[in-house]
Amino acid sequence: MFKRILVPLDGSELAESVLPTAIDLAKHYQATLILFHALEKDVPVTIHGQYHLGKRDEAYKYLESLSDQFVADEVRVEIDVHEPRLTDVARSISEHARELQAELVILCAHGHGGLRDIIIGSIAQQVIYLETIPVLLIRPDQVKNDSKDGYKTILVPLDGNPVHESALPIAASLAMKYQAGLRLLSIVPTSDHLKAKEAAIGRILPASTLLALDLSSQESKEYLEKIALDFSSQGIPVSGQVLRGNVVSRILETVDQERIDLVVMASFGHRNFEAFWEESTTPKVLSKSPVPVLIMKETKGE
Repeated sequence: MFKRILVPLDGSELAESVLPTAIDLAKHYQATLILFHALEKDVPVTIHGQYHLGKRDEAYKYLESLSDQFVADEVRVEIDVHEPRLTDVARSISEHARELQAELVILCAHGHGGLRDIIIGSIAQQVIYLETIPVLLIRPDQVKNDSKDGYKTILVPLDGNPVHESALPIAASLAMKYQAGLRLLSIVPTSDHLKAKEAAIGRILPASTLLALDLSSQESKEYLEKIALDFSSQGIPVSGQVLRGNVVSRILETVDQERIDLVVMASFGHRNFEAFWEESTTPKVLSKSPVPVLIMKETKGE
């Protein structure tokens, strides 16, 4: 599934923190790593006390020095420097991912602006908005959890919408490559955790709302059982669970209690203000998850 993996880098140790994961994925998939740097406009010489790559030659030299380190790992590496200086880093990453035929983008999420400071809700969220290629987001504090032992348990949150099932093939592929187990999770809200529109209806028709939620819980259980059966037939260890309550809280609790190594989920890739009004789950999980999150953007409407 992943034959070419794009890794945007800026010369900082923070951005480089994703490299062990990138190398491990490349080994499992026999993939080519594409080390990418985009020259930015009007950047200071140093940021956070580290030198910022501002020249084409030094960017190439930097990426070449990194690629030399991968020889011992027997990982194929390509390097690419986007020379025309730009301000829209997210769009550059997205366009080059398509141009270089990447099938996965790995980003370090940190800081407050620019390629050096990719942050949840900023460049990383913009890349998800722009790109249909899967994006793996790793914060520096998650690197210790993203060990060389790979992924042993992968969580896939589902809500019964077939559109969001695009996360399943990716999760299945990773499970088979890493011999990992899959945890399928569906969360049905209680009356106290309904979205604004449903909550308004619940106040008017409380009994009917409670009945509908109970029915939804049973339907979700049957839905997960069907998917789990399909995975089991492929030899993938899988279990499904339906929980009640707040969606984000329940996902995070499951990550902690089940010792999840990776969350794989589909998203419509809303921009920040749209995500807020749509009460999107993805940005909230991204910002709070203690483990890396792999996002597959959906392009179909709700």
